[in-house]
Amino acid sequence: MRLVRTISTLLVALLAMAAAAFPGMAAAQSTPAATPPPDTGPRFVLRPADDVDGSYFTVEAEAGSTQTLKVVLGNADDEPLTLRTFAADAFTLVNGGFGVQEEDVEPVGTATWLEYEAETVTLEPGKGMEKAFTLTVPADAAPGQYIAGVVLQTA
Repeated sequence: MRLVRTISTLLVALLAMAAAAFPGMAAAQSTPAATPPPDTGPRFVLRPADDVDGSYFTVEAEAGSTQTLKVVLGNADDEPLTLRTFAADAFTLVNGGFGVQEEDVEPVGTATWLEYEAETVTLEPGKGMEKAFTLTVPADAAPGQYIAGVVLQTA
């Protein structure tokens, strides 16, 4: 029996917006003050190491089998970034799509199939790293599609 497993990488960016204060304009002046563009937050990369075309893993696996996968964590920003990465269970969002649990929520679903060590990494601009992890499908897993998340977020 062949099982299809989808382990998705999910990029979670916690955006910090900064408000800039400008001195008030004189009442007689009709031209409004120029406002800088909003901060778009840190830019980083999370993708499968061996699949340059995709942003998630699609894995076919037998029940009871184990596979090693690799993910790329990278800094696409122009300053050093300290990032946190971990595995988490996925859940369905209202109106479609999916989200992942916070790190402090104990995995009880498909994320328990992943042996992915949570860690905090600091990456220099334009630099990245590969991180290997193990997927073990339980021997009693029924055929189907299963989703879990590998998260990269600001620390």
